[in-house]
Amino acid sequence: MIEIRHLHYVIATAEFGSFSQAAELLRIKQSTLSQRIRHLEQRLGTDLFERSTRGARLTRAGDHFISGARQLVSDLDSLHRNTIIFGQGRRGALKLGLSGAVPSSAVQSLMLEFSKRHADIQLSAAVCDRQALERDFERGQLDAIIVAGHLAPPGAAYHAIGSSRLFAVMVRDNPLALRAPLFWSDLRDLSLLLADSARGDDLLSQIAGRLTLAQSQAGLDRAAIVRSPLNLNGLYQLIDAGCFTIVQERAFARLPPHLVVLPIHEPHGHARIDFGLCWREDASNPALAPLLGTIMTVAEKPYRCDALQRRGPPP
Repeated sequence: MIEIRHLHYVIATAEFGSFSQAAELLRIKQSTLSQRIRHLEQRLGTDLFERSTRGARLTRAGDHFISGARQLVSDLDSLHRNTIIFGQGRRGALKLGLSGAVPSSAVQSLMLEFSKRHADIQLSAAVCDRQALERDFERGQLDAIIVAGHLAPPGAAYHAIGSSRLFAVMVRDNPLALRAPLFWSDLRDLSLLLADSARGDDLLSQIAGRLTLAQSQAGLDRAAIVRSPLNLNGLYQLIDAGCFTIVQERAFARLPPHLVVLPIHEPHGHARIDFGLCWREDASNPALAPLLGTIMTVAEKPYRCDALQRRGPPP
Protein backbone atom coordinates (compact mmCIF):
# COMPACT_ATOMS: atom_id res chain seq x y z
CA MET A 1 0.00 0.00 0.00
CA ILE A 2 1.28 3.45 -0.89
CA GLU A 3 1.36 5.70 2.16
CA ILE A 4 0.92 9.46 2.11
CA ARG A 5 4.49 9.92 3.37
CA HIS A 6 5.78 8.09 0.29
CA LEU A 7 4.05 10.67 -1.88
CA HIS A 8 5.74 13.46 0.06
CA TYR A 9 9.10 11.73 -0.42
CA VAL A 10 8.69 11.60 -4.20
CA ILE A 11 7.35 15.16 -4.46
CA ALA A 12 10.19 16.64 -2.40
CA THR A 13 12.86 14.72 -4.36
CA ALA A 14 11.35 15.80 -7.68
CA GLU A 15 11.18 19.45 -6.63
CA PHE A 16 14.83 19.58 -5.47
CA GLY A 17 16.21 17.08 -8.00
CA SER A 18 18.32 15.79 -5.12
CA PHE A 19 17.91 13.06 -2.51
CA SER A 20 20.14 14.90 -0.07
CA GLN A 21 18.23 18.20 -0.21
CA ALA A 22 14.87 16.44 -0.04
CA ALA A 23 16.04 14.45 2.98
CA GLU A 24 17.18 17.65 4.68
CA LEU A 25 13.75 19.24 4.07
CA LEU A 26 11.94 16.15 5.34
CA ARG A 27 14.34 15.82 8.30
CA ILE A 28 15.22 12.22 7.63
CA LYS A 29 18.46 10.52 6.61
CA GLN A 30 19.31 10.52 2.92
CA SER A 31 19.81 6.76 3.01
CA THR A 32 16.35 6.31 4.54
CA LEU A 33 14.73 8.51 1.86
CA SER A 34 16.54 6.72 -0.94
CA GLN A 35 15.60 3.33 0.47
CA ARG A 36 11.89 4.25 0.86
CA ILE A 37 11.65 5.50 -2.74
CA ARG A 38 13.47 2.38 -4.00
CA HIS A 39 10.95 0.18 -2.19
CA LEU A 40 8.12 2.19 -3.75
CA GLU A 41 9.61 1.75 -7.22
CA GLN A 42 9.91 -2.00 -6.66
CA ARG A 43 6.26 -2.12 -5.61
CA LEU A 44 5.21 -0.16 -8.70
CA GLY A 45 7.47 -2.22 -10.95
CA THR A 46 9.06 0.85 -12.57
CA ASP A 47 11.68 3.50 -11.84
CA LEU A 48 10.44 6.96 -10.87
CA PHE A 49 13.87 8.63 -10.97
CA GLU A 50 16.99 8.46 -13.07
CA ARG A 51 19.88 8.58 -10.60
CA SER A 52 23.27 10.12 -11.41
CA THR A 53 26.05 12.02 -9.74
CA ARG A 54 24.21 15.19 -10.70
CA GLY A 55 21.12 14.21 -8.70
CA ALA A 56 17.73 12.65 -9.42
CA ARG A 57 15.55 13.32 -12.46
CA LEU A 58 12.02 12.06 -13.03
CA THR A 59 11.48 9.33 -15.62
CA ARG A 60 8.41 9.38 -17.89
CA ALA A 61 6.70 7.08 -15.42
CA GLY A 62 7.80 9.42 -12.64
CA ASP A 63 6.23 12.41 -14.43
CA HIS A 64 2.94 10.55 -14.65
CA PHE A 65 3.12 9.41 -11.02
CA ILE A 66 3.95 12.79 -9.53
CA SER A 67 1.08 14.52 -11.28
CA GLY A 68 -1.37 12.25 -9.53
CA ALA A 69 0.62 12.37 -6.29
CA ARG A 70 0.42 16.17 -6.10
CA GLN A 71 -3.32 16.13 -6.76
CA LEU A 72 -3.89 13.46 -4.13
CA VAL A 73 -1.83 15.32 -1.51
CA SER A 74 -3.72 18.52 -2.32
CA ASP A 75 -7.07 16.74 -1.97
CA LEU A 76 -6.05 15.21 1.34
CA ASP A 77 -4.91 18.59 2.63
CA SER A 78 -8.23 20.12 1.59
CA LEU A 79 -10.10 17.26 3.25
CA HIS A 80 -8.15 17.82 6.44
CA ARG A 81 -8.77 21.57 6.47
CA ASN A 82 -12.45 21.24 5.58
CA THR A 83 -13.01 18.61 8.25
CA ILE A 84 -11.51 20.92 10.86
CA ILE A 85 -13.63 23.81 9.60
CA PHE A 86 -16.78 21.67 9.63
CA GLY A 87 -15.97 20.35 13.09
CA GLN A 88 -15.66 23.93 14.32
CA GLY A 89 -19.05 24.76 12.83
CA ARG A 90 -17.67 27.20 10.25
CA ARG A 91 -19.10 25.27 7.29
CA GLY A 92 -22.10 23.02 6.78
CA ALA A 93 -25.87 23.26 6.62
CA LEU A 94 -28.72 23.96 9.02
CA LYS A 95 -32.43 23.17 8.73
CA LEU A 96 -34.61 25.60 10.64
CA GLY A 97 -38.35 25.25 11.26
CA LEU A 98 -40.60 28.23 11.92
CA SER A 99 -43.98 28.33 13.59
CA GLY A 100 -46.55 30.45 11.80
CA ALA A 101 -47.01 33.09 14.50
CA VAL A 102 -43.35 34.11 14.47
CA PRO A 103 -43.08 37.51 12.73
CA SER A 104 -41.38 37.11 9.36
CA SER A 105 -39.49 40.39 9.81
CA ALA A 106 -37.72 38.98 12.87
CA VAL A 107 -36.70 35.81 11.05
CA GLN A 108 -35.51 37.70 7.97
CA SER A 109 -33.39 39.95 10.15
CA LEU A 110 -31.89 36.97 11.95
CA MET A 111 -31.15 35.00 8.78
CA LEU A 112 -29.57 38.04 7.14
CA GLU A 113 -27.30 38.61 10.13
CA PHE A 114 -26.38 34.91 10.28
CA SER A 115 -25.60 34.79 6.54
CA LYS A 116 -23.37 37.85 6.82
CA ARG A 117 -21.37 36.24 9.63
CA HIS A 118 -21.30 32.66 8.30
CA ALA A 119 -21.47 32.69 4.53
CA ASP A 120 -20.19 29.09 4.30
CA ILE A 121 -23.13 27.67 6.26
CA GLN A 122 -26.27 27.03 4.25
CA LEU A 123 -29.34 27.95 6.29
CA SER A 124 -32.74 26.79 5.06
CA ALA A 125 -36.01 27.60 6.79
CA ALA A 126 -39.63 26.60 6.29
CA VAL A 127 -42.90 27.54 7.99
CA CYS A 128 -44.80 24.52 9.35
CA ASP A 129 -47.91 24.01 11.41
CA ARG A 130 -47.10 23.50 15.06
CA GLN A 131 -47.85 19.78 15.13
CA ALA A 132 -45.58 19.07 12.16
CA LEU A 133 -42.94 21.37 13.57
CA GLU A 134 -42.77 19.54 16.89
CA ARG A 135 -42.87 16.13 15.17
CA ASP A 136 -40.00 16.92 12.77
CA PHE A 137 -38.01 18.44 15.61
CA GLU A 138 -38.44 15.36 17.78
CA ARG A 139 -37.38 13.12 14.88
CA GLY A 140 -34.22 15.13 14.33
CA GLN A 141 -35.27 16.30 10.87
CA LEU A 142 -34.83 19.92 11.99
CA ASP A 143 -31.71 21.24 13.70
CA ALA A 144 -33.64 23.97 15.50
CA ILE A 145 -37.02 25.66 15.50
CA ILE A 146 -38.17 29.21 16.14
CA VAL A 147 -41.48 29.09 17.93
CA ALA A 148 -44.06 31.52 19.20
CA GLY A 149 -44.53 31.06 22.91
CA HIS A 150 -42.26 28.94 25.08
CA LEU A 151 -41.59 25.40 23.87
CA ALA A 152 -38.99 23.20 25.51
CA PRO A 153 -39.59 19.44 25.05
CA PRO A 154 -37.55 17.02 27.20
CA GLY A 155 -33.88 17.24 26.28
CA ALA A 156 -34.31 20.58 24.52
CA ALA A 157 -33.21 24.09 25.37
CA TYR A 158 -34.92 27.39 24.68
CA HIS A 159 -33.56 30.91 24.29
CA ALA A 160 -35.79 33.96 23.94
CA ILE A 161 -35.28 36.13 20.88
CA GLY A 162 -37.90 38.83 21.28
CA SER A 163 -41.57 39.67 21.14
CA SER A 164 -44.14 41.13 18.78
CA ARG A 165 -47.11 43.33 19.61
CA LEU A 166 -50.64 42.27 18.70
CA PHE A 167 -53.16 44.50 16.93
CA ALA A 168 -56.83 44.20 16.03
CA VAL A 169 -57.93 45.19 12.54
CA MET A 170 -61.58 46.22 12.10
CA VAL A 171 -63.73 48.58 10.06
CA ARG A 172 -63.06 52.23 10.73
CA ASP A 173 -66.64 53.07 11.70
CA ASN A 174 -66.79 50.37 14.41
CA PRO A 175 -67.50 52.02 17.80
CA LEU A 176 -64.48 50.14 19.20
CA ALA A 177 -62.25 52.13 16.86
CA LEU A 178 -62.77 55.15 19.11
CA ARG A 179 -62.00 53.24 22.29
CA ALA A 180 -58.59 53.56 23.89
CA PRO A 181 -57.12 51.43 25.26
CA LEU A 182 -58.62 48.32 23.61
CA PHE A 183 -58.69 45.07 25.65
CA TRP A 184 -59.51 41.47 24.75
CA SER A 185 -62.83 41.74 26.54
CA ASP A 186 -63.86 44.52 24.15
CA LEU A 187 -63.62 42.04 21.27
CA ARG A 188 -65.79 39.30 22.73
CA ASP A 189 -68.90 40.16 20.70
CA LEU A 190 -67.05 40.13 17.37
CA SER A 191 -66.08 37.11 15.28
CA LEU A 192 -62.38 36.43 14.82
CA LEU A 193 -61.37 36.07 11.18
CA LEU A 194 -58.25 33.96 10.59
CA ALA A 195 -56.41 32.46 7.64
CA ASP A 196 -57.03 28.73 7.31
CA SER A 197 -53.33 27.89 7.30
CA ALA A 198 -50.38 27.01 9.51
CA ARG A 199 -49.93 30.72 10.27
CA GLY A 200 -53.55 31.14 11.32
CA ASP A 201 -53.55 27.96 13.42
CA ASP A 202 -50.38 28.94 15.25
CA LEU A 203 -51.63 32.45 15.92
CA LEU A 204 -54.87 31.02 17.32
CA SER A 205 -52.96 28.66 19.60
CA GLN A 206 -51.15 31.66 21.09
CA ILE A 207 -54.19 33.86 21.68
CA ALA A 208 -56.92 31.29 22.37
CA GLY A 209 -56.30 31.38 26.11
CA ARG A 210 -56.56 35.16 26.19
CA LEU A 211 -59.77 35.13 24.17
CA THR A 212 -61.22 32.44 26.44
CA LEU A 213 -60.71 34.62 29.48
CA ALA A 214 -62.39 37.47 27.66
CA GLN A 215 -65.51 35.50 26.71
CA SER A 216 -68.65 36.09 28.71
CA GLN A 217 -69.51 32.38 28.38
CA ALA A 218 -67.38 29.58 29.80
CA GLY A 219 -64.92 28.39 27.19
CA LEU A 220 -64.09 29.79 23.78
CA ASP A 221 -67.01 29.95 21.38
CA ARG A 222 -65.52 28.14 18.37
CA ALA A 223 -68.33 29.43 16.16
CA ALA A 224 -66.91 32.90 16.67
CA ILE A 225 -63.83 31.90 14.69
CA VAL A 226 -64.26 32.34 10.95
CA ARG A 227 -61.62 30.71 8.76
CA SER A 228 -60.78 31.58 5.18
CA PRO A 229 -58.14 30.08 2.83
CA LEU A 230 -56.86 33.58 2.03
CA ASN A 231 -53.72 35.49 2.89
CA LEU A 232 -53.86 38.59 5.07
CA ASN A 233 -54.68 40.96 2.22
CA GLY A 234 -57.57 38.69 1.23
CA LEU A 235 -58.86 38.65 4.80
CA TYR A 236 -58.88 42.44 4.85
CA GLN A 237 -61.52 42.41 2.11
CA LEU A 238 -63.80 40.21 4.24
CA ILE A 239 -63.75 42.29 7.43
CA ASP A 240 -67.09 43.91 8.20
CA ALA A 241 -68.80 45.39 11.24
CA GLY A 242 -69.24 41.97 12.82
CA CYS A 243 -65.67 40.63 12.71
CA PHE A 244 -62.01 41.50 13.15
CA THR A 245 -58.63 39.91 12.62
CA ILE A 246 -55.39 39.84 14.62
CA VAL A 247 -52.10 40.98 13.12
CA GLN A 248 -48.57 41.52 14.33
CA GLU A 249 -46.05 44.25 13.62
CA ARG A 250 -45.58 45.38 10.03
CA ALA A 251 -48.41 43.15 8.80
CA PHE A 252 -50.68 46.14 8.25
CA ALA A 253 -48.36 48.10 5.97
CA ARG A 254 -50.95 47.99 3.12
CA LEU A 255 -54.08 48.39 5.18
CA PRO A 256 -57.16 49.32 3.09
CA PRO A 257 -58.50 52.82 3.89
CA HIS A 258 -61.81 51.53 5.29
CA LEU A 259 -59.99 49.61 8.04
CA VAL A 260 -58.22 50.71 11.20
CA VAL A 261 -55.54 48.95 13.24
CA LEU A 262 -55.70 49.18 17.04
CA PRO A 263 -53.13 47.98 19.59
CA ILE A 264 -54.52 45.44 22.05
CA HIS A 265 -53.79 45.93 25.73
CA GLU A 266 -53.63 43.59 28.69
CA PRO A 267 -53.45 44.41 32.41
CA HIS A 268 -49.66 44.34 32.36
CA GLY A 269 -49.28 46.40 29.18
CA HIS A 270 -49.38 45.84 25.43
CA ALA A 271 -50.49 42.38 24.28
CA ARG A 272 -47.50 40.54 22.82
CA ILE A 273 -46.38 37.19 21.50
CA ASP A 274 -42.94 36.06 22.64
CA PHE A 275 -40.80 33.93 20.35
CA GLY A 276 -37.48 32.14 20.69
CA LEU A 277 -35.15 29.42 19.45
CA CYS A 278 -35.48 25.81 20.57
CA TRP A 279 -32.76 23.19 19.97
CA ARG A 280 -31.78 19.77 21.29
CA GLU A 281 -29.11 19.87 23.97
CA ASP A 282 -27.45 16.76 22.49
CA ALA A 283 -27.43 18.17 18.93
CA SER A 284 -24.48 16.87 16.91
CA ASN A 285 -24.49 19.38 14.04
CA PRO A 286 -21.45 21.65 14.58
CA ALA A 287 -23.08 24.39 12.48
CA LEU A 288 -25.63 24.89 15.25
CA ALA A 289 -23.07 26.65 17.48
CA PRO A 290 -22.68 29.67 15.14
CA LEU A 291 -26.47 30.02 14.98
CA LEU A 292 -26.66 30.03 18.77
CA GLY A 293 -23.87 32.60 18.84
CA THR A 294 -25.83 34.84 16.50
CA ILE A 295 -28.99 34.34 18.57
CA MET A 296 -27.17 35.24 21.78
CA THR A 297 -25.92 38.45 20.18
CA VAL A 298 -29.39 39.33 18.96
CA ALA A 299 -30.81 38.55 22.40
CA GLU A 300 -28.56 41.19 23.98
CA LYS A 301 -30.88 43.67 22.26
CA PRO A 302 -34.22 41.82 22.28
CA TYR A 303 -36.12 42.09 19.03
CA ARG A 304 -39.24 44.19 19.57
CA CYS A 305 -41.09 45.32 16.46
CA ASP A 306 -42.87 48.27 17.93
CA ALA A 307 -44.40 49.79 14.83
CA LEU A 308 -46.11 52.51 16.84
CA GLN A 309 -42.79 53.79 18.11
CA ARG A 310 -41.60 54.21 14.53
CA ARG A 311 -44.76 55.36 12.81
CA GLY A 312 -46.81 57.08 15.46
CA PRO A 313 -50.30 55.99 16.52
CA PRO A 314 -52.54 54.34 13.97
CA PRO A 315 -55.38 56.42 12.50
